[in-house]
Amino acid sequence: MSEDIRSTGIWQDALEMPEALQTTLDDSEGFADVAGFLRRAGTRRIVASGNGASYYVAQALWLAALEGDRCPLEVVAVPGGLLAKGGFRWREGDVLLAISSSGEFRDVIEAIESPGFPHPFAAVTAKHESTIGATAGARAIVKIPRQRAVTHTQAFCGAVLTCLSIGADISADDVLRRAVAEAPTACERALRSSERWADESFDSVKTPSAAVVLGTRTAWAAASKAPFSSRRSDAFLAKESKRERVRRQR
Repeated sequence: MSEDIRSTGIWQDALEMPEALQTTLDDSEGFADVAGFLRRAGTRRIVASGNGASYYVAQALWLAALEGDRCPLEVVAVPGGLLAKGGFRWREGDVLLAISSSGEFRDVIEAIESPGFPHPFAAVTAKHESTIGATAGARAIVKIPRQRAVTHTQAFCGAVLTCLSIGADISADDVLRRAVAEAPTACERALRSSERWADESFDSVKTPSAAVVLGTRTAWAAASKAPFSSRRSDAFLAKESKRERVRRQR
């Protein structure tokens, strides 16, 4: 792997991912509160919502709930824009799980301020003092030690792990609990494997004109997120390249 790649923010964020995930799990701040809030009497359906990368987090929770028959509640993933524009039909017993790293996601804020919204709601966020974090009836906190890249890689993966941990608690699913607990170690193994592959193969691999990302079952959420991250990375790198050319011309 070239030094140019090793020095990128996205790769540095990725290398620190196992530590960030472990910190989130070790603290588990608000995890039990959110799980208890969502499974309280009267809840029939969890409406998980976010925008951009956070919507793929909602999809991961939804897909995990579909994997077996242990989850006592229906889970649905809904884009935040539908909630803000009144396009979603709320049912009796619905509870929103708002997913927003910044806690300032405008679509969700508009939704919770609109008439007919079922209060109270729960949140997964990195900032408990944010608008969404402070307004929520219960909140789980994702720990993000450092964030360099515009892809918000640590925020996305930390939110997925947080939601799956909460889902495992609600479902009393020991298999999912073990998977969540082992995620930081599995992430570290995957990073080492990727780096070895890059070191061995990059020199012989031509730059592709396109990439295909495949994920089945619960991995579909990650596969959906990958093109989103790629587009943001490409745009960021293009801007950085332009800035560097301008700097050299001065």
